[in-house]
Amino acid sequence: MRHTIIHMTDMTTIKVRRSTRARVSELAGERGVTQSELLDQLLDHEAEREFWVGLSRLTPEAYRAALAEDDDHVDMGFGLEDSPTR
Repeated sequence: MRHTIIHMTDMTTIKVRRSTRARVSELAGERGVTQSELLDQLLDHEAEREFWVGLSRLTPEAYRAALAEDDDHVDMGFGLEDSPTR
């Protein structure tokens, strides 16, 4: 089990239902992490999920437009960006 030292000045409280706190505590215990570490993991996972959902909704035209806006190159087959060495 890994232990993280956190100074009390780095901590705060959030208001959640007791049932939510119990669920967080239980899952953190099962995973062998602190409640704070669990919440960080869950938030990171959600941010990554949102990124991939957004990317999956991107049309080829929108992809090309976004890359053009950033002055990037797109290969004609709607593939990955060309090598950064132009």
